[in-house]
Amino acid sequence: MAIFAKVVAGGSFRIAAKELGIAPSRVSHSVSDLEQFLGVTLLHRTTRKLSLTPEGEKFYAHVENITKHAEAGLNEINSVGDEPIGSLKISLPAFLASSEISAAIAEFVQTYPKVNLSLNYTDQVINIMDEGLDLSIRVGWLEDSSLMARKIGESKRFLVASSKYASKHQPPTHPNDLKQWDWFHFSMRGSTVDFTSPNGEVVCICEKSRVNVNSVPS
Repeated sequence: MAIFAKVVAGGSFRIAAKELGIAPSRVSHSVSDLEQFLGVTLLHRTTRKLSLTPEGEKFYAHVENITKHAEAGLNEINSVGDEPIGSLKISLPAFLASSEISAAIAEFVQTYPKVNLSLNYTDQVINIMDEGLDLSIRVGWLEDSSLMARKIGESKRFLVASSKYASKHQPPTHPNDLKQWDWFHFSMRGSTVDFTSPNGEVVCICEKSRVNVNSVPS
């Protein structure tokens, strides 16, 4: 009902989603579920705007009062203390177990003793909604998603080889020289690597690997 009220007040699913901090698809599903539960259509949906049905107008008048009272109660509780409290479930790549991010999490725990954290260090790609995660920290390029995302930093990647293995090959002078080298393939990434020269030349190399790993050391 609160989501429905936000949609009516904002005039669109997207505006309501932004104010609530959730995906627009979740807003749409919530309103559809409410309509199914009530057995009536609450909103007329067009590509340009939303409008209330007669049933929606009657229902919104009551919902608006409910949400106003609820917000007043929340504001009264929040005025007592602003200290964060509750539980957070977070997923991070395994190689970040020893990192500045983990150090920041440790500092957060000390600063806010009323918050309980559940940390899942894994390099496996996890579905945020299915696993009930509040936050997932990932490394790489973000795929198309309706979830909220924020860039928190950058890191450099280095291509390395053991000195013993490198000594058995001619020193590479061009990325193409690496096509016949043996690679360790990280299963969370694709099997190709792009190299960009200072003058902008891009060379794509397909890894020739006999060893696959699903996690990398820090």
